[in-house]
Amino acid sequence: MEELAAAREGPKAVLYFTAQWCGPCRAIAPVFDKLEAEHGEGVTFAKVDIDALPDAAGLERIQSVPTFVFIEGGEAVERFSGADRDRLTASVEDLAER
Repeated sequence: MEELAAAREGPKAVLYFTAQWCGPCRAIAPVFDKLEAEHGEGVTFAKVDIDALPDAAGLERIQSVPTFVFIEGGEAVERFSGADRDRLTASVEDLAER
């Protein structure tokens, strides 16, 4: 929960809500990891397992996984659910360029 709070407090963050049992989550994870390697200096990336941290999922109103929440200045500026590689890439790149 501390990692999630720290990510929210940073200037820019991508929160990835996932679960071990989720097939689409496992499929999109390498894309998330690649984007973190490419943009990790200017954007904080955090993976949140909804089974390990159900309170965090509740606070963010997560209803399905994978869900991505994009934070800028402590506020959510975008969110979407689903393993959409193109949208994830575009959203991370957009956030990083702001």
